[in-house]
Amino acid sequence: MRIFFKQMIGASFSISVFFIIMLVIHRFNFYGFSEDISNLWIWLLFYGYGILCAFLIDLIRKYMPHLSLIKQAILYIFFGYLIFFIVGASEPIFMVIAGTVGAFFSLLFWLGKESLKPSKWYAWLVFIIPLISLAIMPFDLTSKVGWHETKGSHSLTVAYDYFNGKHLVPIHGEKGEEIYFTIEHNVIDFDSYGVSIDLEGPVVEMETDEIYRVVFEEKAMKNIFVTADKGRNGKFQVKWWKEK
Repeated sequence: MRIFFKQMIGASFSISVFFIIMLVIHRFNFYGFSEDISNLWIWLLFYGYGILCAFLIDLIRKYMPHLSLIKQAILYIFFGYLIFFIVGASEPIFMVIAGTVGAFFSLLFWLGKESLKPSKWYAWLVFIIPLISLAIMPFDLTSKVGWHETKGSHSLTVAYDYFNGKHLVPIHGEKGEEIYFTIEHNVIDFDSYGVSIDLEGPVVEMETDEIYRVVFEEKAMKNIFVTADKGRNGKFQVKWWKEK
């Protein structure tokens, strides 16, 4: 059990550093941060793959008790690269960049596992950031200020003073229908903005630079997601129409 706790501390230490870096990259935008950490693969990499590799390295050390620190570091670097060499075999640039990042956090895993002892109270502080991150994941951290909507039967126009996050525009379709939609988003001051749609079913196809199409294989409701990253004094309009 003590060995497992050490692995958990190592995983929590490395993922805490990763989350802090992500938060800085997002410029402390908690909406974008919460969207990214909701990716299950991040948690599986640190708490699944990371712990499994640490157990394998400990098993090697058991049969090779005089394994030097340099050789242990090489093993952690190797496993940090390995997963990305497997999943990104067709993209060499991705393998190198992602593998280097993986090796860095693999070494952090090792540092946390070996230097933070479960018997010390401060070792358990590494669980604070992962637990807080888990706690905020279910919540939509979208912020809207001065939000004014004008709805039509096949359109939505929104003006806002501040918009950070996402807004859902539901569209309903019958089996066999094709729905086309356009979006105009004008923002005076922003970090970024975009549009997407839930992809349960056929993928959205871009007909032109401004018109999108969704095919309904069965009667359903889909959502158009309009997003903005710290948008100020903006306006967007969504229009959609159907064709059999």
